Amino acid sequence: MKTKITIITALVAVMGLLFAGCSGDTHHDSMDGQMNHEGMQGQNHMNRETKSLELAGAKVTVDWMSMGQHHQMMQGMNMKGHDMEMKDSDRHIMLTLTDLKSNEQIREAKIQVSVTGPSGKEIPVSHAQMSNQSMHHEGYSFPADGEGTYTAKIKVKHNGAEESGEVTFELN
Repeated sequence: MKTKITIITALVAVMGLLFAGCSGDTHHDSMDGQMNHEGMQGQNHMNRETKSLELAGAKVTVDWMSMGQHHQMMQGMNMKGHDMEMKDSDRHIMLTLTDLKSNEQIREAKIQVSVTGPSGKEIPVSHAQMSNQSMHHEGYSFPADGEGTYTAKIKVKHNGAEESGEVTFELN
């Protein structure tokens, strides 16, 4: 099982790198950080970043990307359910939890996520769970609040433990 998770993690990382340089289904206006659904011509200046932290006995991998990058990744994996209601969303945070002891993916944790934009105000997020036999992640989509620092506050409840943390990302 450890090998399977390692292979899946490597596959997701490689696909992310491949999609970062591919033409997508969104357009990024680098002047104001806003997205719309008009078609991007091979631009790879869109912010995509992965960070991780440990909460409640789990490694929480936080993947920050544009909605276009998320759609490309899900389509490339033939995933259903990636078309959650996101018409007003520009950014996507994908959370994957892995047990620190067994290195197995966690599917049963309770997760709460809130996002604060550069203005300091909390941004409403849309949540969807995406899962198949080989992978599972929680997705949180939201509208961009302009250029600057975004903070994702994450609360995880797993195996009787509860812990909170946060990560920050820059949108230029």
